[in-house]
Amino acid sequence: MVVTGGTAGIGLAIAKRFVEEGAKVVVCSRKHASVEKVKAELGCDGLVCNVSSDDDRRKLARHVKEQYGRLDVLVLNAATSLSFGPSQDCEPSKWDKMMDTNVKANWILANRFISIITPRTGAIVLVSSYAGYNPDSPIGVYGVTKTAMIGLTRMLANEYGRSAGVRVNCVAPGVIKTGFSKPLWESEEVRKISETASPLGRIGTPEEVAGPVLFLASSDASYLTGETLVITGGTQCRL
Repeated sequence: MVVTGGTAGIGLAIAKRFVEEGAKVVVCSRKHASVEKVKAELGCDGLVCNVSSDDDRRKLARHVKEQYGRLDVLVLNAATSLSFGPSQDCEPSKWDKMMDTNVKANWILANRFISIITPRTGAIVLVSSYAGYNPDSPIGVYGVTKTAMIGLTRMLANEYGRSAGVRVNCVAPGVIKTGFSKPLWESEEVRKISETASPLGRIGTPEEVAGPVLFLASSDASYLTGETLVITGGTQCRL
């Protein structure tokens, strides 16, 4: 299996869980040192891949094809958030970069890999966000890109299901304690808002996202495609 953004936070937890289940895992991220560290820790494969770079995307797909011949699971987790505050304060260049990384790159990667994803049993899982259901400050623009990912999931599920029997699903985590989401939980005031919104009274952990991703990639979800699984501890969100 391949997981983008697989050297920290949710991506790392997903990679670790799949390794524990006996999968051959390829992690990728932008930083060489991070990739080498995770390879040593998990005993997995990995390489540097900036998902916004077409050269890197081609290199990743070529590596998997040459080394393994096929791919059973693709987890599209890499994302960026460059704007924190009201959307009118977001520079157009940052908007473009977030759409390019969070949406367009995932579409391209899926198309790069579909020819080697195992027909009828292969699976793709995209990592969206609860913010995609209610884009709002201070991460409204990021939320819009995650809304688009939910639509991308449905489109790919329709196309790949018909052409290859490959399932495509999505997870939409709430506030998860990672370095990426630090601005949302580091502040005691903001953290309490998230904790109060959840019936469980707390924010989530990366491991609590990895388990559902494993389920969506497994044969237990063999008749599930085009769906988004919301992982928010019960916090209500809908389009």
